This record gives sequence, structure tokens and C-alpha cells, in this order.
Amino acid sequence: MPVTATPQEASILTFLKREAMLSLIPNWCIIKSEGIEQLSRVFLVNDYNQAMLLANKINHLSDMCDHHPTLIIKWVCLTLIWWSHAITGLHINICTMAAKTDEIYNQL
Repeated sequence: MPVTATPQEASILTFLKREAMLSLIPNWCIIKSEGIEQLSRVFLVNDYNQAMLLANKINHLSDMCDHHPTLIIKWVCLTLIWWSHAITGLHINICTMAAKTDEIYNQL
């Protein structure tokens, strides 16, 4: 499914839809930052170079889809946070981006 930027008139996921989507991406959790719900996951890697490789692959995906996450790169992990800036919350596109990120990680 192609992903594009979330339109500003899009709706934030309802509780039931959010829970259904989370069941498909079980390694992700919802966090709240400044009142905004976001999807977060920590990816464990072998070293800093692998964290950078993963970050660059995610960067390529995010540019193609016009969705840009927060990336926190550390020695043996990469923390990734997705949310829609347009609607300040979670949208189905965000869950799709999380699933696509999992695919990239699984191919390392």
C-alpha cells in the first residue's frame, strides 16, 4: 500500500482502530509527548554502524513517503518515533510506516 503525507483533514485513529492496528505491529508502543500520541519502538543492533545503516534506510523510506520520524541513534540501538504532524496524532499511515520500518529491520 503506497503511503503519502497525511492530509490535514484526516481523522486520528479511533481507540478500536488503533488497537486493531497495534495487534499487527506488536513491537511498537504508544507514547504520549506534549499531549500527542506517537508510535515508538527501540531497535537493537550490533553496533553504531548498523544503527546508522538502519537510520539511513528508514530515511530513504521516509523521503519516498513524505513521512519523517524522530530518530535517536545510540551505540547498539535506534529509537524511532512516528506520528502525523498534520493531525498531531496517529493515523493509519503511521501504522503502515511502522510496519514498513519493521520490514527494513528484519532485512538487516
